[in-house]
Formats: sequence, structure tokens, C-alpha cells
Amino acid sequence: MFKRMQGIIGIWMVFGLISACSWTSVSAQPSAGHWTAQADVLFRAQPIGLAWLPRVGYRVPLSDSKALLYDGTHVEVGGVSALSPASLHAGGYFKVVPLAPLVLKLEAQQLRFLGLFGNLRTFDRPADWSVLDESLDVTSGEHATGYKVRAESIFRVVLGPILGIVSYSGNWQGMDMPADQNWYDPTLDMIFEPNDFMHELHANLAGILWGHPKASEVLALGIRWHSMVTEKSGYKRQMLGGLALWKPGILVEQDFTILATVCGYLEDPYRTGPYVGGALRMTWEKLGVAD
Repeated sequence: MFKRMQGIIGIWMVFGLISACSWTSVSAQPSAGHWTAQADVLFRAQPIGLAWLPRVGYRVPLSDSKALLYDGTHVEVGGVSALSPASLHAGGYFKVVPLAPLVLKLEAQQLRFLGLFGNLRTFDRPADWSVLDESLDVTSGEHATGYKVRAESIFRVVLGPILGIVSYSGNWQGMDMPADQNWYDPTLDMIFEPNDFMHELHANLAGILWGHPKASEVLALGIRWHSMVTEKSGYKRQMLGGLALWKPGILVEQDFTILATVCGYLEDPYRTGPYVGGALRMTWEKLGVAD
């Protein structure tokens, strides 16, 4: 596992550095660095879930060029957290945008479950979803800690009113628990072995009905495909459905955005009903910097 981790992260970093070599020859002198922040409130209807994901980082632009491939390139490092009624996952991240269509991220978090609302759930058996249907007292969960390391590559493109985003991430995660047990992650709604690896792939294609990508009022509708595969617990999930992105024109300086998705399960050994979820997002591109 660690050899694979080193290999993927090594390739990820080398590609970013190679791409960065072209900045000095074709890009304008970059401006000074600044602080940036983002806050997401995530919600899910089935199973019911709610989480707050704040992120604060320091961003250093790599170019002030408005050329298609270099507009918005930057390097960013900061702290990230995920807070829910049952868990607190705090950590840090590093992000590089070597070319405008490409985003590379590396994130590490400590997983900490607080022992509320039935989490952390562990099983003295192979993965068995029927256990999750058992009625348990809300304080029956366990306080436990673990880790998660995520390496992600995102490719994004805008062609007129068409938006396309494809992302792949490799996720190493585990819990401090006996090797013969499994554990349930309520955020991902998945069952893992104590130390597991998960492949995750997203593909989104949407059309803008009004506005444009940088406008304060935008409505876009599209389709989404999502795949998750764990290597050790052997869990596979594929979902296909619709998505909506709406910027209603309020809190413009914070780029307030509403995201929603409704999907059906193409492949899943347990979940059958529709997946309904979404997010409320606010972004502060330049904290404390006057335009």
C-alpha cells in the first residue's frame, strides 16, 4: 500500500513541477499571495446526513496572464476540516493548478469519531449492511481515531455554455482497531477494512441555461456519474443521475452557490433507493484584500 502511495504522489508532484516550468517563459509576473477560504454545508436525504466543511489557505498566484491555459494558475496550502454531529476530521492540504484546466490536490486528515449517534460503528464479522439497520441507542457509538490521505486530480473545461468536470482520487484510510473488524464511514456511507484503499471517480457534464461561468447569477443543469470501489472490503458503488448548480445573485462577494443532485444506483450491494443530496457553498477568494 505504501509503495503505491509513494508512486501516485510522486507522479502527481512531478507532473505539477514539469507543468510549472513553462510559467517563467510564457506568463506575466504573478501578483502577491493572499489568504482564501471556502465553506460548504453538505446535506443528504438518504441516509440522512449533515456536515460542515471549512477550508482556509494561503494562495500564491503563478501567473497574472489571462491566456487560456494560464488564467488562475496558483499554488495553495492550508487547513481543512469536516465536522458532523458524530465526527471531526481535521487536517491540511496542498493544491497546485499548473494549467487552468488541471487541479492537483493532496490532503491528509485525522479521522476522529466522537461516539455520538451510533458512530463509530464496528463489526466483528465481514462487511454486513444488515447490522446498520439495527436499532441502537444514540450513545452506543465508540470514540475512535484514524487517518485519511487523499490524492486527487481534476480536469475541467468550459466550451461556451457547456461545463465538464472529471476527477479521480485515490484514498488511503484506516482506523485504529482490531484487524479482524470492519468499520462504517457515515460520511461516505461505505464499509471499510481497518486499512483500506478506495478509488473514486466523478464525471459531470452540464449546460448553462442562463448567465455565464463568472456571472453572479447562473443556472446550470446536467448529468453526473459517480463510482466508488474499495480494494479490501470489496465494496462497489456506481450512481447516475442529474445535477443542478444555481447562483441566485445574493452574497455575490462570497460567490454563494447552491448545488443539488438526484441519482439512482446502477451498482450497489445494499442501497436501492434514490440518492438525494446537495451543498451550500460560500467562497472568499481574497480574504482581507480590497479589489
